[in-house]
Amino acid sequence: MDDEFIATYRSRDLTAILRDRTPISSEEARFLFPGRVGMLLPVDTAAQSETTVLVPVADKNRQAMLARAEVANRDVASVPMLFSGEELSAVINEIVGQPYGWGGLGGYRDCSSTLLDVFLAFGLPLPQNSSQQADAGEE
Repeated sequence: MDDEFIATYRSRDLTAILRDRTPISSEEARFLFPGRVGMLLPVDTAAQSETTVLVPVADKNRQAMLARAEVANRDVASVPMLFSGEELSAVINEIVGQPYGWGGLGGYRDCSSTLLDVFLAFGLPLPQNSSQQADAGEE
């Protein structure tokens, strides 16, 4: 990533993906990848039914660049979301019942990645592993 990529990413409002397997599609309606709960993407523009987000992709030289993609508004929320029991339950319910992946095995969440993904939507970043998460917030 170059400085321009980082500056653009940091200068935008963020949106959080609220559902696993949310289709992220290019402006030309070409499927790019599935979004996951906890994925944060910079907002380009928002319309009535879709939000245009910026997604990292590789250019012809394999350098990171940002491309525009479309996401249905029902699948995203502005970050930080209001932290309430109702909103927290809604996010958690999207991932309840999914397979456990120790250390992320098989692309599945483990305990620490579950917490990380849930709390990012509320603007509460956590460390990557559970021992660091246990110490988060201590002074």
